[in-house]
Amino acid sequence: MLIAVLPVFGLGIVLGQQLRDIVRDGAVDDGRRIGELVTRLGLQPHLEPADFARGLDPGRYARLDRSVRDSGFLGGEVARVKVWNADGVVVYSDDPALVGRRFDRSPGLARALAGHTHSELLSRLEEAEQASERDYGAVVEVYVPVRFAGDAAPRGAFELYLPYAPIERKVNAEVRRLYVFLAGGLILLAGLLAGVAVMTERLRRQAAANRHLALHDALTGLPNRTMLYDRLDQALLAGNRSGAPVALIAVDLDGFKEVNDTLGHQAGDRVLMELADRLRGQARAADTVARLGGDEFAVLLPASDIAGAREVAERMQRRLTEPLLVAGERVRLRASMGIAVHPLHATQPDSLLGRADLAMYAAKYAALGVVVWHHDIDQMTGDAA
Repeated sequence: MLIAVLPVFGLGIVLGQQLRDIVRDGAVDDGRRIGELVTRLGLQPHLEPADFARGLDPGRYARLDRSVRDSGFLGGEVARVKVWNADGVVVYSDDPALVGRRFDRSPGLARALAGHTHSELLSRLEEAEQASERDYGAVVEVYVPVRFAGDAAPRGAFELYLPYAPIERKVNAEVRRLYVFLAGGLILLAGLLAGVAVMTERLRRQAAANRHLALHDALTGLPNRTMLYDRLDQALLAGNRSGAPVALIAVDLDGFKEVNDTLGHQAGDRVLMELADRLRGQARAADTVARLGGDEFAVLLPASDIAGAREVAERMQRRLTEPLLVAGERVRLRASMGIAVHPLHATQPDSLLGRADLAMYAAKYAALGVVVWHHDIDQMTGDAA
């Protein structure tokens, strides 16, 4: 779930940064428009073309300076103001010490004198540009060309510095709103993913349970006929490759009907579960004990010959004969078992199980306990029928 959330979180960071960049670019554009408006309405009406050629006399300078300071934009929307002529000489500045001085043209001033408004974001005002002890921090630098009616080329340029702090507060507020929105989205996504994870795990467990039920007996938990055939196919393929024999034991409980009739079906189920446990307890790790239905069971023994299969069957017989207490009654289990071995007795799964069944019926008919299939069994079971 964390892996799915991380990209969304990363996307939020990227979007936040992009939002900052977009708003900053917008701040530069806004600075250009504000600069043009301030100069057109607050500065240029107090200037004449001759002021850019000979400079301002003290009286005109004082009136312009008073107008600038009385307008209220200096120190608020505007941090610094200068007016340049086309020769790069300062005609007016809110810092009188700069008036009449010539400076090298900055790229922004050069663009303005060429007739283009220029604006860019600076990290802070240069120390020489600070008009007071106040530190404005980042500022938007704006150069606006000055033209009068009939001018083909600019007479000079206005230079303004607009504090960026108000714009930055707006940026931070927008970014915070974005992060709050993304945080809410992440919480919803986390909840959704948690729900999906729970549902997926539930479906996975249900699928596993369905697979188990499809391959196992519900009462005893043993493999059913389907799984037995699957493992029998695999064992025969392995036996064909290695040359090792594969044995199959068919098991049928003797006298089970009497247990059901006298003690009830619940007791019968208890007997079947005990039979399954006892068979499983005597089988080898590689063997498969399966319930085929009713009181019929089968034991698959990979890499086992007749002698090995008989040994396992007789061991199971001894364990089955041990008394069992069911519904307050002592019950002694008995079972008939038939053995068939691949490839000696059959080469196909159905044939191998069929001959193990025939051997089991022969054992039941003759009360022999364990019988290995042989050719005479067909005649014996036929006569019994």
